[in-house]
Amino acid sequence: MLGLLLVAALLTGFSIQKALTRDPEVTFKDFIAQFPQQRLPYALDAVSLQNNLNFYVAKVNGKNTDSQLGRPFDKLDWAYYKFLPQLENEAMFSRLPLQVEPIALFVTNEYRAVMYSTSRGARYGYGSYYITVFDREEKYISTNLIGCTNPEDMMSADITPDLQVVTHTWKVNWKNEYQLSGLHNNRVEGISPTGSGQIDLTFPKPIEQRSLKNLLDPEPVTLPVEQPQSVRSK
Repeated sequence: MLGLLLVAALLTGFSIQKALTRDPEVTFKDFIAQFPQQRLPYALDAVSLQNNLNFYVAKVNGKNTDSQLGRPFDKLDWAYYKFLPQLENEAMFSRLPLQVEPIALFVTNEYRAVMYSTSRGARYGYGSYYITVFDREEKYISTNLIGCTNPEDMMSADITPDLQVVTHTWKVNWKNEYQLSGLHNNRVEGISPTGSGQIDLTFPKPIEQRSLKNLLDPEPVTLPVEQPQSVRSK
């Protein structure tokens, strides 16, 4: 009998401890609290994106030891991915960990929009920037890619008070041909505009479900035609 009582007590204690350590269910209010509120209009400017790439290239080449280059940023916890279903899709199709950084919260009379960046592994200079929009009833409206930084191209964006976006695409100009030299002993000389576009963030857009077929046979991406004008880095 004493043995049975001891077993029961141990099981009860384990159940209580398990209940106490279980993560609480996060709410939409908890979710948007992860994003610092910013005013509109808002610019994801090309200069800042180019600086991110410059810092990363300097770090690769051992020319910059600034501690901020590898700084730990406030990553969005997995518990909040349920409000951003495309992140769950994205995380399932790569061995490299997905890093998500909350960037901004925009509030209008009709909508709440959150902006965040995603990157893979420790490649701090590269990233994609998204905005997801919800209505005042917390209903999902859309997710759109509005910016990115890559070795050979980047995209900046201007966001208006009514959640319209003008995107600007750029070609990255390297001292040495990137395809031949890569990042090592190389540097960014400037960027050249290649095109622009418009996005209505409030237009309903279903969540894109990735599949194995999409992964093995992705649709081709067509870049805009390059223009002759250039912006030199200082």
